[in-house]
Amino acid sequence: MGVDNGKEGNVYVGAVKIAEINNWTGNFSTKKEVITAFGDAGERRQYTITDATGSFSGNSDMTDAGQNALLTQHFSGGTPAAAFLYLYVSGGSGYYGNALVDVGKTANAAGLISFDATFDQSEQWLTNIA
Repeated sequence: MGVDNGKEGNVYVGAVKIAEINNWTGNFSTKKEVITAFGDAGERRQYTITDATGSFSGNSDMTDAGQNALLTQHFSGGTPAAAFLYLYVSGGSGYYGNALVDVGKTANAAGLISFDATFDQSEQWLTNIA
């Protein structure tokens, strides 16, 4: 049995990768749907993701276009930023979809500032997990 390696995970705003992300969490609810078509020998079913929520975080980088795009959109209107997220697991597989993202920053006594975000799906998410 293999172990999933998520260290190459990515989060994008449109086509722009958000730099310095080092952690993500995804929570997924699923629903079983019948997808039987005419001519099928029997019933066919598949699971679809009906709800996706989660978070991602990393080091703050004020020179990064992705972080700045989320921050600008969020704080200019006070509404969650719209983004296409791809949560990479391993071997080219992961979870992805459009989401509304709330963002913030956290500072600690060591002087490090982190970039923090939570998200909720805005459209149905998909997966290419084998």
